[in-house]
Amino acid sequence: IEEQTITGKVIDGEISGATVFLDLNLNNELDADEPNTKTNADGSFELTLTQTQSEHSNYLNQSASLIAYDGTDIRTNKLFEDYLMAMTEGKNEVNITPISTLITQMLKEDIEQSSEKLFQKTTEEIVIDINSKIDVIKKNISQLLGIGEELLTKDPITLAQQGDNSLL
Repeated sequence: IEEQTITGKVIDGEISGATVFLDLNLNNELDADEPNTKTNADGSFELTLTQTQSEHSNYLNQSASLIAYDGTDIRTNKLFEDYLMAMTEGKNEVNITPISTLITQMLKEDIEQSSEKLFQKTTEEIVIDINSKIDVIKKNISQLLGIGEELLTKDPITLAQQGDNSLL
């Protein structure tokens, strides 16, 4: 495994100047050894992981989440004083939105409440567990919102510009 790059956008309105990091140790805080970057003026980001970070067990088993905080909402020009999260789901392109935050928080609660101990499983078993939990969460959220599951990880602003306001 060599360097990996994760790209995407931070969107609650596009957030420029937000800090985005991959929470490798699962403590919800940016630590010195975790990859991080700032979003561009349009909310886009490119996060490069070193070889060591790319080989981290929590990146490989897809339990590490992306977290974005601070920055400025470019539509309102107001400071973004909250945070957003997303699971990578093994993808190299990830949008970090309020819906991805909901999915991530529900997943973390599910894992905390379950008696399963992730560290007792193989990487492959953890990936299967996390992906099946995410599938159930996405199904429930899409039913609740009355939209297709495929829309949940999309950029709501780009969709709206294309005439689909379902995520807004």
